[in-house]
Amino acid sequence: MIFDGVYTALITPFAHGKVDHEALAALCLRVLPHSAGLVVLGTTGEPCALRDREKLDVVRTVRSVCGKPIVVGVTGNDTATVQRRAVQWQREGASALLLVTPYYNRCSQEGLLAHYAAVCRAVDIPVVVYNVPARTGVNIAPDTLARILSLPHVEAVKEANADPRQIVQYATICHQMGKTLLCGEDVLLPLFRAAGARGVISAAANAIPSVMAEGMRVPMTDAVRWLCRYGALLDVLFAEVNPICVKQACYHLGLVRNELRLPLTPAYYPRIPTLLQEAGFAIINQ
Repeated sequence: MIFDGVYTALITPFAHGKVDHEALAALCLRVLPHSAGLVVLGTTGEPCALRDREKLDVVRTVRSVCGKPIVVGVTGNDTATVQRRAVQWQREGASALLLVTPYYNRCSQEGLLAHYAAVCRAVDIPVVVYNVPARTGVNIAPDTLARILSLPHVEAVKEANADPRQIVQYATICHQMGKTLLCGEDVLLPLFRAAGARGVISAAANAIPSVMAEGMRVPMTDAVRWLCRYGALLDVLFAEVNPICVKQACYHLGLVRNELRLPLTPAYYPRIPTLLQEAGFAIINQ
């Protein structure tokens, strides 16, 4: 599987406490023309607030309207549970799995390697390693990443650590091993591209899919110009923990209700509708 271009990390729309499957399907159809594939149940989809049946229904709704690759996120701090979920999503037709590092336990680097090795043994579809230390409390060291990338089925890494030095280290390892580096920080897309990233798993693409697609195809000589035009918007979309501000933006665009599940709560940033308009997007809800 080739992870080129924009993979939209889908939000999970809610309406009066329940998953809004109609809005989810409509959102998929809106972003698909600008996306190489969709990511379901990633961080942006609030998977830790979804019940198992809801997760299954979300995956099935997306699969019913998506004719492109679907990457399903697998979260958990218990390796056996992650294995079970990974097998389930493979059976449900996932094109690939996005495996986040275990959270809360703060395992060692050896523990990380053992965790990924155990999950990879249970499946036979592509695996994307997801490094997001700000959420999980553990960072995949570059030498550990090299060992994980050597495991069967591991084809890519989504890096959501904003440390430029580590981005370069990850990029070097991926290049040497023939693996794919994916940008996990939307506003750093030009930096990741300069380091050799071939794709981005983007939360912002829920609201501004055409902007993120442009960010992937614009010549590197124009990357700074792209960032100057959209950088302020990207910054404010992540002013709160994701997906709070992305959902607010989608609400202004008339795509979803501005509803999250506790412990996340909605926020209101008045700059979001203004910057969306300046970027050429029509505001439906103020």
